[in-house]
Amino acid sequence: MEDHIKEAVEVCSEESFGESYDKEVALQEQARNDGYEKGIEDVALSMLKDNVDINTIAKYTDLSIEEINDLNTD
Repeated sequence: MEDHIKEAVEVCSEESFGESYDKEVALQEQARNDGYEKGIEDVALSMLKDNVDINTIAKYTDLSIEEINDLNTD
């Protein structure tokens, strides 16, 4: 999140308002996507802790088996 704030401050100091606005919108969208992905990972991790089958987790989160296994090792 701090990276997104730092980049937003840099965008605001640029000369072209239109360019700054476009970049700010893109940064907001990226931050929203990052939050969504983090939420999906949190759900998958909770399911793992509840001993839900990894194939079921993959089905409902759209994460790959590899991605789920990576969460389990963190």
